Amino acid sequence: MDSKRVEVRFETALSDDELRDRRCHGRPLFLVDQPDRSVQRELREIEANYRAMERGFATGDTLAILSYRTPEFSAELPNGERQGPEEMARMLGGFFRLNHPPITARTTIRDADFVSPDTVRLTVFQKASRYQDLAGRRRRVDHDVTQRETWVRTPAGWRIHFVDQVRDPHRWVDGKPIEPGKPYDPNAPLYKPPKKK
Repeated sequence: MDSKRVEVRFETALSDDELRDRRCHGRPLFLVDQPDRSVQRELREIEANYRAMERGFATGDTLAILSYRTPEFSAELPNGERQGPEEMARMLGGFFRLNHPPITARTTIRDADFVSPDTVRLTVFQKASRYQDLAGRRRRVDHDVTQRETWVRTPAGWRIHFVDQVRDPHRWVDGKPIEPGKPYDPNAPLYKPPKKK
């Protein structure tokens, strides 16, 4: 792949079931802009890394998940706070202390922007489910979120380096929509997210 900027836009009209079906049968996502073979190869490697991290979440293997991060991995939170690799590793450990299996996670690439041969910015949609002890019983918690991830090529392969532009979070407890960032209250009224302008 040459050094010119390459943008890849993925078809986002597919339903979650259709996306799941295509992955189960090894078929690639539809592309609006068909990239050349070198770009497809890089994206396939990154997709494989996402699948490996998803297996890490399912098995509680923090070392496997951390192995796909660069040593300088950091994230900018929605409030503008930036957290470095140590804080992000502690956050991951806290996730597994708080949550109980079965844990499932799924990341879908929405678009890819190769800003250089060794750097790509991805817009991804993430969904996850797990169980937490809330209000006196174990309950299923689901969430989804959209964010931008910057991946860089290293001697070990593509690794995630930076996360930002975290947006559009949604959260459900036992199927009930919950306001993101608020503690769970089983008696709270049904949360209705504000309509986008």
